[in-house]
Amino acid sequence: MCNYNKNYAAGHKAIIFLKTIAILVAVFSWSNCHSSPVDFSSNFQTVVTGHPVTFAPLITLVPPVTYQWSFPGGTPATSTNSNPVVTYYTSGYYNVSLTVTSQGVPVTESKTQYIHIIPSPEFRDLTGRENDQWYFRDQNVFSFENSGQALVVSQATVTMDSYEGDASISNGDGNLLFYGSSHTLYNRHNQVMQNGNSLLGGISSTQGILIVPQPARFLASGINQNYGKYYVFTTDHYAQSLGFRYSIVDMNLDGGLGGVMPGAANKNVLVYTPVSEKLIAVVHNNKHDLWIITHAYPQNQFQVFLLNENGFNTTPVISTVGTPLTDPGQTAGELVASLNGDKIAQVLNYPSPNIEIFPFNNQTGIVSPGFEIPNTSEADKYGLEFSRSGRFIYYASAYNSWIKQIDLASPGFPSTTVVPYATGQIGVIELGPDGKIYASFFSRTTGPAYGGLVINNPDSQGTACNAQTFSLPTKPLFNLHNKIPFPAFSISGQVTDGAGQGIGGVQIREGNVVLATTSTGTGAYSFDEGFGWSGTIAPAPVAGYSAFIPSSITYSNLNSSQSNQNYIAIPVPAVFSISGRVGISGTANGLPGVTITAGNSGGNAASDGQGYYTITNVPSGWTGDLAATYPPGGYSLTGPLIMNTPLAGNLVNQDFTATPITYVISGHIRLLPVDVDLDGVTITASNGNMGNPSPGMTDSTGYYQVTVPENWSGTITPSKPGFVFKCTLPGIFFGQDYIDYTQVTANKTNQDFIIRY
Repeated sequence: MCNYNKNYAAGHKAIIFLKTIAILVAVFSWSNCHSSPVDFSSNFQTVVTGHPVTFAPLITLVPPVTYQWSFPGGTPATSTNSNPVVTYYTSGYYNVSLTVTSQGVPVTESKTQYIHIIPSPEFRDLTGRENDQWYFRDQNVFSFENSGQALVVSQATVTMDSYEGDASISNGDGNLLFYGSSHTLYNRHNQVMQNGNSLLGGISSTQGILIVPQPARFLASGINQNYGKYYVFTTDHYAQSLGFRYSIVDMNLDGGLGGVMPGAANKNVLVYTPVSEKLIAVVHNNKHDLWIITHAYPQNQFQVFLLNENGFNTTPVISTVGTPLTDPGQTAGELVASLNGDKIAQVLNYPSPNIEIFPFNNQTGIVSPGFEIPNTSEADKYGLEFSRSGRFIYYASAYNSWIKQIDLASPGFPSTTVVPYATGQIGVIELGPDGKIYASFFSRTTGPAYGGLVINNPDSQGTACNAQTFSLPTKPLFNLHNKIPFPAFSISGQVTDGAGQGIGGVQIREGNVVLATTSTGTGAYSFDEGFGWSGTIAPAPVAGYSAFIPSSITYSNLNSSQSNQNYIAIPVPAVFSISGRVGISGTANGLPGVTITAGNSGGNAASDGQGYYTITNVPSGWTGDLAATYPPGGYSLTGPLIMNTPLAGNLVNQDFTATPITYVISGHIRLLPVDVDLDGVTITASNGNMGNPSPGMTDSTGYYQVTVPENWSGTITPSKPGFVFKCTLPGIFFGQDYIDYTQVTANKTNQDFIIRY
């Protein structure tokens, strides 16, 4: 047995490059099977605190064997049972190890951070990672690693018994739980699931199987009563009598490997018959429940069913819209939904082939009348898929080896053939967690004409979508994966003025499309986008307000709800002032003549006689440097440097501090002809252009120093009654009795004098 799973896969990986030279956004690799004779798994790898986890060994050792489990942080911390049940009470990641001893020889398997325990409030809805593992016909596996962004191609050890529909389900961390066809379910060890055989679905139904989790129901203790419950829906092919049915899987069965619950009320429960081969799920507007969408035969009738915490409601919401199905051949081909669940589309095949798109209300389950896309009358259409944004829809030929793109945002819905030839027949096409669209192709007559196909940029127009082929381990058929619905996430915030008051009536838009009609009276807004959505949102100008800060917010690969996406509205006219004061440190005085400049075209102003300044007409949204300069010099200026918050109103108290810059003039007084120092000499700094500093006095060694301001000019003169002083500086020895200075900009040392009687 072997299985690719990022938590317990092992073996060699080699890189497979795409056939055309391009910047590779995805990485494709081969993965060998887990080769150890000891492996294990658990029914849950992500679970809420306090919920039990059951572990199951997978061994190929000679019996009898003994087990020694280690669960650091769990209760119990160790066990010798074959299927221990462990509970974790603190959030975090936990290691698990198992040692199996056979004939006296122990073999150990350890897994790092294998169990992920989360608080119950975080485990209510889909995460988007439930689609990370795709198992389809002839042992092919697509695994989306690195949070669903990189494709790894590998091989399982089981051949599913279907020609078309397959489905897989992973947990919220993207780790495989189980998979299957419309006939048989397999656990994550690639074994037939307990009671998982003999499902009554059509072996050649396009969407013959769909697996979805039952929405959570939390008890007072915080435990999800439905945790581990999954509904498996099946459809018959060619509108035959098996119809639309469901079975319920409980992952707590079979030592945590899961099983179909026993009893007629839990397996192959008939809902209605006949049904077409179309079967999808859409997330309810409440982001918690699910809509299961089917199409009846022979009517033009969608039957939509609600799955919630109480189970599956067998009474449908019926919408009679679109083309009546008059031939079983029309039942083939995919039914798909846009990521945000606001529209669905279906392929209808012969005798009246077309593609139809309908608005879908995910609050009520009603499908409204839609329209037929023109110029899509090819009789062999089969695969169908929306791009992530919903602007483009792709459809594939089942027999002529092409995929076409329809631009739903352009007049006339122009089409482009983006895959002209893939050497074989193309089956379903499916949007992956990485935002790319995948398909498989094969040839019934020639070999080895089979492989995979990827559309790397589905939201790019025409051939810029960049379709490429790549290798697959074995020959697929029409099947690939009937995906679990990607969740919708909310983007919400508030629009306020500069004083924090809410502003109503502001439209929130993506381009020219209004996403939330208006903000409420408190300024609040909210709208939904699908998993992986990317785009730019901006509020539209409203009476009295000409701009917003920020002007827009851009999102990339949305994978969680985004709150506090706030905007500040800028009133008309959208200019403001910046004001403050330049004060001299250590005093109450201001410094006049300082220039304050708002960089990035914000303007400037000079401080007045009291040090105050005001820069007017600063544009709204301004950011940049706020700097002060004083050309005369003599002061260092400190204060605001970089304004990172966009200007949304008058900015006050942007104060600077002016600190005088000073330098020291120092030297000695010495007595001649006897070289001794002399204290008590007064050193006077004369009046200069910077004022008259206080006089200094020599100390017992004859040393003096005088502090003067920057750019000071003047004279230093020693004096003491009865003595004559002469400067000793070079060039004026025994000359003048003072020293001249001009614009001092550094400390002056060794400014010495001699004294004579």
